[in-house]
Amino acid sequence: MKTSLFFAAVLFTMSLKAQVTTISFEYYRQVIFLKVKVNTADNLLFLFDTGSNRSVIDNRTSDFLNLQELEMLIIEGSAGIITAPLVKSETVSVGNSTVENIGFSKRDLSGSLTPPNQRLDGILGMDFFRHFVVTIDFISKQMTLSQEVTDTMSKSIPLELDNGIPRIKATLNDNILTFLRYDSGASFVDTEDIYLNITTPIFANLAKADSTLKPVTHFSAIGVGGQIILPVYRINSATLGSFEIKQPFVIVQPEKGYFARPDAVGFFGNNLMEKFQKVTLDFINKRAYFFISEL
Repeated sequence: MKTSLFFAAVLFTMSLKAQVTTISFEYYRQVIFLKVKVNTADNLLFLFDTGSNRSVIDNRTSDFLNLQELEMLIIEGSAGIITAPLVKSETVSVGNSTVENIGFSKRDLSGSLTPPNQRLDGILGMDFFRHFVVTIDFISKQMTLSQEVTDTMSKSIPLELDNGIPRIKATLNDNILTFLRYDSGASFVDTEDIYLNITTPIFANLAKADSTLKPVTHFSAIGVGGQIILPVYRINSATLGSFEIKQPFVIVQPEKGYFARPDAVGFFGNNLMEKFQKVTLDFINKRAYFFISEL
């Protein structure tokens, strides 16, 4: 579970070559893995991560592609702050959809989550996906990239981009207002329950309104910066846009790294999104569409 922000002095001019692309993905531990082409190297395994506004490439893959290190980045994650080199690609492609001149954070991803017996080459973030309308079919395990919405489905709600990362307005227990980001890179166990991640100040507001809140368990998670221990509570309700979620669990993030910022917000992952079976995220026009109308 993590949310990452990246800061760099070097800015690249990106260009786009877009066609309608539908590809299969691998779904493991509630995160999506895609085959990606970087420059001339094809079939590289990348994590689909809307929680990162800059993409990441593994040290070994970057060296294999002879990507030049340009400067150092400051990376702010859920458990602290680290630094990493910035490298530049010529092209990054998912199927027939290509974005040119993407800058990667270069890091050691050897300890990252991957499907069994596979090695992670990188993390593909919002610097790539913000150029597209992205449809995720969790039933058929297919992703479509396009330039316009072709299936409006049953219900839609507005979304915003917060430092490049998508977020949706939320209300907890009917009266606590906040935003929650969509972090598709947040892995979780397979469960019918819904888990939302919230900041410590938002939980303080929940506890002030309901003094009976007690932790039901604790989770351990590894994010950018290290390992963290997370208390888990059950609340009465959460509303995201026009969707009401009854008795979700909330995971409270400690005030470290990104979550120490005064403007930090919580997040949800595919633990929630997969319950809709199929979603379209129109990052171009800032709207999300859902196949299931009620949870």
